[in-house]
Amino acid sequence: MRLIVGIICLSCVCSFSSAQLVDIVRLEYTTVPSIGSDFDFSRQRFAFNYPIKLKDEKYLFFGLEYNSIHLNFKDSIPNFDQTKTDQFRLLDVNLTYTFKINDNWRFAARLVPGFSSNLVTKEFLFDDTFVSGTVVFIKDKKASKEVIKPYRVIVGMAYSNTSGFIFPIPFISYYKKFHPKWSYNLGVPTTNLQYHANERLRFKLLGQLDGFTSNLQEGLLINDERLADRIRMNLLLLGLRYEYKLTHNIEMYLNTTHSVRSRIMLRATRENILSLAKQKVFNFTGGVRLKI
Repeated sequence: MRLIVGIICLSCVCSFSSAQLVDIVRLEYTTVPSIGSDFDFSRQRFAFNYPIKLKDEKYLFFGLEYNSIHLNFKDSIPNFDQTKTDQFRLLDVNLTYTFKINDNWRFAARLVPGFSSNLVTKEFLFDDTFVSGTVVFIKDKKASKEVIKPYRVIVGMAYSNTSGFIFPIPFISYYKKFHPKWSYNLGVPTTNLQYHANERLRFKLLGQLDGFTSNLQEGLLINDERLADRIRMNLLLLGLRYEYKLTHNIEMYLNTTHSVRSRIMLRATRENILSLAKQKVFNFTGGVRLKI
């Protein structure tokens, strides 16, 4: 299964998770307190992936990811009905196909249809639907006995309608273990420096992107003037990650980060009606995962 270790980078692009291994199951909680900001944010995430081995080194993944997001604004924010922005539901269904090109390179493609909405009508609407996709090429030499310093290269492109970033994002990842206790991963959307304390414990200095985009059913009237139909949040985070293996396949983790930039936008027809931007918003994420 080492041949497919790079596929989780597709999940990293689409959800801006910091995971670096294939997750069979992942439970995660994130909170952004309102200290020094105009809002507070929390998210519960559940992800599931089922791998299917095909012939000739080909694999198919079927996955689901569900997010429940709570967002609260301070009273000083310009007038709008905050009951329409306090809760959002996101559900992605993902299909990933990967095959070996040659002895060095593997190709992977991912299609992610799903919905993202505040569900104020209690019904799913066409505008709630989103489609995302990713393609990457992977060269994985992390387990090669011919390489003195293990490395992995991943290059590709991703487009995610629900991530908070509406434009295509290049995926570039270069991993190298340059010392028995040290490794790094350079790239977009995640960069980190890792210290391997022992076989169970690992620390990371990391930088990553996070966020979401959602439909606003029935619209949201801002200051009794403009009607917003989309909300978008994006964060650029820097901080520390703690990882501990409970067993060979089960791992717990905790991220403590702060944002270099945080921004929430209420939009109508690709135009910002209201934009809130802050720096140094703290972000705490904890979870557990069952991985391959």
